[in-house]
Amino acid sequence: MSDIKNFVKQWAHVSGERANYQKFWLTLIRDVFDIDKPENFINFEVPVQLAHKSFIDGYFPDTNVLIEQKACGVDLEKEITQSDGSKLTPYEQARRYVIGLPVSMHPKKIVTCNFKEFLIYDMETLAAPTKILLEELPGKISRAGFSD
Repeated sequence: MSDIKNFVKQWAHVSGERANYQKFWLTLIRDVFDIDKPENFINFEVPVQLAHKSFIDGYFPDTNVLIEQKACGVDLEKEITQSDGSKLTPYEQARRYVIGLPVSMHPKKIVTCNFKEFLIYDMETLAAPTKILLEELPGKISRAGFSD
């Protein structure tokens, strides 16, 4: 449990998406989920061909979990203007990537994150997402479902 609390403390004031998101996820996998060599568990910047080439922020190939990372302060439930001019929520952006993936890579879960909160969408049930705030992670780690 102390590793989870240390993780929360370490990341409580981080904001920049591009500069920090890979380290954030690698640290989460290693220190919270206790997975040795986290770089073997997640792929970053996975290319996907839509009308244009795009990149999935993170993908767990063993569990088919897709990550859409946003900067701190970005509302994960509001639409954001995309590079093609469309307006999509981070979840809708992640869903759009699915059309460019082989069926074997279709996600079982989609996780959107802004360093302060996680929204976890179960693609099997299509139920409302599970929301976990960073500071709630120690008590809700079993509900996170990033690795199952």
